[in-house]
Amino acid sequence: MSVRIFIEAVIIGIFCFSSAIATKPQKRSLNMETAIVQDGNWEVGKENTVTFKFKPLQDVPRKTKHPDEAQIYIDSGLVLVSGLPSWSGFLEKGKEYNITVVVRPSYGGKFVLGGGVDASLAKIYTDEELRKMEEEYDKKIEQIPEFKKMGMRGKFPKKTFFYHNDISTVVDVRGEIPAPDTAWQIIDGVKWRSGPSYSPVPVDIDGLAPLKVDTLKKIEQEKSKETIKPERSERSDGFFITGRFRYVNNLGIIEPVKNCQVLLYHRGIFDTTWVLDYPDVTDDTGGFILITGFPKVKLEFRSFNGAGIKAVGLIFKTDGHLDGGDPRNFHVWTVTPDSLTGDTQVPDVLTTITNPDIAGAFRLANNILTGYNYAYAVNVDSAPSLVHVYWDPVDASVITSYGGFTIGGKAGIIIQGRLVAPLGSGRDEWDREVVLHEYGHFIMDEFAERADGTFGPHVYHAPPSQPNQIDGRLAYFEGWAHFFQAAVWGVPTLEDRNNNNVLIIKIDLERPEPDVPYIDSLDFDDKEQLVPSETQPVYFAYDVEGSVTETLWDIFDLSNDDNYFIGPNLYGHNNDHNQNDSWRGITAIWNVFRNYDPAPADPGHNNVWDFFEFIRGWGARGYPIIGHFADICNSHGLYIKRGDANFDTKILLPDIVYLTAYIFNNGPAPLTVCNGDATNDGIINLPDVIHLVNYVFKAGPAPNPPLC
Repeated sequence: MSVRIFIEAVIIGIFCFSSAIATKPQKRSLNMETAIVQDGNWEVGKENTVTFKFKPLQDVPRKTKHPDEAQIYIDSGLVLVSGLPSWSGFLEKGKEYNITVVVRPSYGGKFVLGGGVDASLAKIYTDEELRKMEEEYDKKIEQIPEFKKMGMRGKFPKKTFFYHNDISTVVDVRGEIPAPDTAWQIIDGVKWRSGPSYSPVPVDIDGLAPLKVDTLKKIEQEKSKETIKPERSERSDGFFITGRFRYVNNLGIIEPVKNCQVLLYHRGIFDTTWVLDYPDVTDDTGGFILITGFPKVKLEFRSFNGAGIKAVGLIFKTDGHLDGGDPRNFHVWTVTPDSLTGDTQVPDVLTTITNPDIAGAFRLANNILTGYNYAYAVNVDSAPSLVHVYWDPVDASVITSYGGFTIGGKAGIIIQGRLVAPLGSGRDEWDREVVLHEYGHFIMDEFAERADGTFGPHVYHAPPSQPNQIDGRLAYFEGWAHFFQAAVWGVPTLEDRNNNNVLIIKIDLERPEPDVPYIDSLDFDDKEQLVPSETQPVYFAYDVEGSVTETLWDIFDLSNDDNYFIGPNLYGHNNDHNQNDSWRGITAIWNVFRNYDPAPADPGHNNVWDFFEFIRGWGARGYPIIGHFADICNSHGLYIKRGDANFDTKILLPDIVYLTAYIFNNGPAPLTVCNGDATNDGIINLPDVIHLVNYVFKAGPAPNPPLC
């Protein structure tokens, strides 16, 4: 009797994070053990048994009696032979559940197996509710030209759950692999070859001199379609090579690869070595114009070092993920004609990438370069340095995050590859908000400072809960990254989409939705606020990243906003009327972020670490706190209180001590006059101390009005 050897790949759903890693916002998950068990001997045409195991380690909080759901997911190329891939029931703490299927690979390559569990139903939408949500979303898309051009449309799941756990693993199937989109073709009598090229070691991009073009000038030139192009050679045999470099995105829409470095190589008829002529850059349409005097040429498009400005380092993979194997840059696209005889237009079919596992790299590069240009324009005096990105299209075992590896002492970005689970959040290379969120972390490391305790799982609308996390610091660290990506695009949304382009996280900074910190964590299902807002904060706002994000956005944006109501019910706190203030926009925010030193005597603390320090820095850099700025902070629960002399949002004995020291012993001044003016008479003096003593110890009247 044959013995089947099972290989069990167990990933426990209790994560341990390095203090260096900052993750993207997570859907809430249960404390749960999950595992994918599979045969391990994968060959084309042979059947394999796959089991998804899951065991809750906690009771499931519920608001309804609707059953929980789970499913096992298989990648394209794996055919379901037998077994039911789904489960429904009520999860019980400590009980193990299994879903088993038999699958058969139809061709070779790397494929993803996954499993997902959704627990505690939040809502089942009616068809009419889904229609209205999708119509509302489509109206917003119509107002954003870039999204409209991409053909994006609203699509929401029928059910939403409060908790989601998932797991995935990659299997390597032996057998024939489909030919890549690389082949020799005869087009208009010319023999062409195009497709991905690979290098066994990282390309030495430092050997390429950046283009001698001022960055900001070039951005403006590209906007006005005046990109610098080479002159025709004076040689009689010189001719042009023109074309457009593009890719098909995850929605099936063709997008240009902007600001992409294209290298022109040549070689002699009998030579075997390519010689670099010069680098150029694609324009906003993906277009390029090159000049050569050689019949044997090669064009190489790189998904890094865009525009000759070192924005993106290597978008790379390692055969052993991040802890082993040789890094190899595999996102280079080459076009090689057999022989040129004159001016040549490269056919679009050869310069349009249809393979998403290659196109994703150029999408990543485009998004990061957009963030680079924005940060450079804001910082003015220096550009961000090169950032490295780890992305393997089939590696869903890593979590999209910042700081999980370093190259040359610089932390890098990890982008998660594809998850086959429909409710999983893989394929992050296509989510521009997610990519620029992680790049926002890099910008903080580059131009400011990352505090200790800023790591691990976190959610937008509630404080973090992991050991050793420092809540206020993590809230500022993540809130800055959320804000940065929104500022780059000028769009007040945070979105994360799954493999089927369905929104799994949708946050509106303008309304705001969710209205943090005025709702309980379970009153937001990651896309919709389910109940009206409370009148008082549910959580301490300085520990909630959403409060920081929405405050920064209201300081930045042009719109004036009041509270948002649905009928008589309050659903969004707003008091944003800074449209005509000189400090509105990114400049003042960047000034505090970049230049305020909250602890001059501490060489290890040179920039803002939490939002208390940001507010202090706002005043220290010369911007007014009282007025519209305080209104915005107070509306999002970041209270600046009358009588809170030491500015910790509490009015207690330390405020009396602080105020007494200021009045009688030349101690430090309160944050504003309002913070020390308990009597609201416009000055800070002994009666304010007496007022606080009566309030704290004798149940006297509170400072009024309570907020500055």
